Amino acid sequence: MKKIGKAVFGLIAAVAMLFTGLIAPVTAMAAGEYSITIGTQTKPVTKDHTFEAYQVFAGDLSEKDNDVTLSNISWGNGVKGSELLTALKSDTTLGTAFASVNSAADVAAALTAENAAAFAKVAAAHLTETTSGTGTYSNETYTISGLAAGYYLVKDKDDSLGDKTEAYTEFILQVVKNVTVAPKADVPTVEKKVWDTNDSATDDKDANDDKWSDSADHDINDTVKFQLTGSLPSNYDAYTTYAYTFTDTLSKGLTLDQNNIKVYAVQGAGDAQTRTEIKKLDAASTDKDGYTVATANYTGTGDKYEGGNVLTINFADLKQAAAASDGETLAIDRDTKIVVEYNATLNANAVIGSAGNPNKVDLTFSNNPNGEGEGKTPEDVVTVFTFKIVANKVDENNQALEGAGFTLYKFNKNENKYEAVGDEITGVTTFNFSGLDAGQYKLEETTTPAGYNTWEGLEFKIVAEHDATADDPQLTTLKFTDLNGKEITDFTVDTNKDASITVVNKKGSNLPETGGIGTTILYVAGAVCVAAAGLWFGLRRRNASR
Repeated sequence: MKKIGKAVFGLIAAVAMLFTGLIAPVTAMAAGEYSITIGTQTKPVTKDHTFEAYQVFAGDLSEKDNDVTLSNISWGNGVKGSELLTALKSDTTLGTAFASVNSAADVAAALTAENAAAFAKVAAAHLTETTSGTGTYSNETYTISGLAAGYYLVKDKDDSLGDKTEAYTEFILQVVKNVTVAPKADVPTVEKKVWDTNDSATDDKDANDDKWSDSADHDINDTVKFQLTGSLPSNYDAYTTYAYTFTDTLSKGLTLDQNNIKVYAVQGAGDAQTRTEIKKLDAASTDKDGYTVATANYTGTGDKYEGGNVLTINFADLKQAAAASDGETLAIDRDTKIVVEYNATLNANAVIGSAGNPNKVDLTFSNNPNGEGEGKTPEDVVTVFTFKIVANKVDENNQALEGAGFTLYKFNKNENKYEAVGDEITGVTTFNFSGLDAGQYKLEETTTPAGYNTWEGLEFKIVAEHDATADDPQLTTLKFTDLNGKEITDFTVDTNKDASITVVNKKGSNLPETGGIGTTILYVAGAVCVAAAGLWFGLRRRNASR
């Protein structure tokens, strides 16, 4: 038995190294003085984890020349030996490896690197309520100390993580001496982006032009493009099934286009990137070879999303997902990105100015490769901004002046011309142009108050700066420049990033008119001259007759 035990546990030690990482050599220690430390510098653990150790095999541990030997092998107190033996002999996933085993030593002899993970799952289903050692958390590691010699199954305590971001570790099989192992757990991530573009940009260096970002600015009624990108855990292959759900929340200023949702499996990057569209299922489908789409009203109150909508993209089992096109193959592995793309319209409910219109996403995912359990990622937020300009009409005495009409025009870079932004505004002295994005504009007085000179108009650019990468994107700067980039000081921008400009009209000049007093004087003078001439001729004629 001792000879078999030495050979068997030479193999078990090798298996343990393959499944748990580096093992530091130590000399033999007395029973109950061993420890397992979970967590390394490159694979730390968080305080959310509570690990447990179950002794699968007991025996006598010794080490010589780095050769670890467990002799006198018997069932440990952490498993139900006879039940486990029966289960191993009948489990079809293990093949015939354990078909002829009759004892703990036989089972140890049948263990290999290839079947150790499957063995751990079977063993986990036949544990006792007896855990070994005492666990403590410190400095991103978790140590279970006070262990007797043996072969242990180490796992997260059941239901200890809830819906946290963390994932349960895969079962760890470890021959106990003082040893440090890396947790075999990983979680996916989710990232949200919004497409930022400037449809009137005339400068190739415009910072807002054509890019995925954490923030964007748009006109009201613009179609806004969104993209969600989810990763997969490095141990994705350890899962038998994998639930995967995007939950996307739109504020009330954004109207979802439900007919324009696409989901892709993306491999690689750059020129080597491939995108395969994934099959969409009917909302009521019970199939699992694709995703379903659902929408609902946002039920929260008192926050930025009140009155908004929730979009859910759900994979009941990502492992079964198929391509949207018949005959196309879909392969998803740990390096695959799941990408959702959809459009929304910035509507009349959009918030103007620095508060913006947020949109957030989180990802719910399977987090227990050993059984059931789901975790949730932190939320990722993007924000869409839109702006307004207020033009105040006054006379030269800075008094509100009625009778004017203004029209705002935006430059269309594709048509190379200005186009009106809505209709002319009349009948007021304060003119609101709301729901604008960054770009090139022209403001004109298209109706002039009677008796006043027409304002000469103004061409300008709205230049907005907002966070391209941030947890809570902010509108940092809003300014107005001429077409050469020089800032225009006629605009005032308040703390909400709302802009205003005062437009002054001056009265026309009073010129002399025909029939005025000046010509009357001429008429009188002319009449006097005619009368004087007549009198002179009369007197001269009289004198001549004498």
